[in-house]
Amino acid sequence: MPKKRTEKERTQELIRLAGGPTFIASIFGIHSQAVSQWERVPAERCLAIEEATAGGLTRYMMRPDIYGQSPRAAA
Repeated sequence: MPKKRTEKERTQELIRLAGGPTFIASIFGIHSQAVSQWERVPAERCLAIEEATAGGLTRYMMRPDIYGQSPRAAA
């Protein structure tokens, strides 16, 4: 049985898919170390990351607890 990933592991995978902590940090003018410490993507950062990745990483992927399931997935 595969081990269930923690929220932090899931967040780090999403950050990697978005281009890594350095890329994410450059969007907000913060240090990449700060991004690496995220337990989950802060809700107030989701829309900017979605825009910066041209929708490659969506708000629904980053914070399904807030945004729910992607409307595309529901269709």
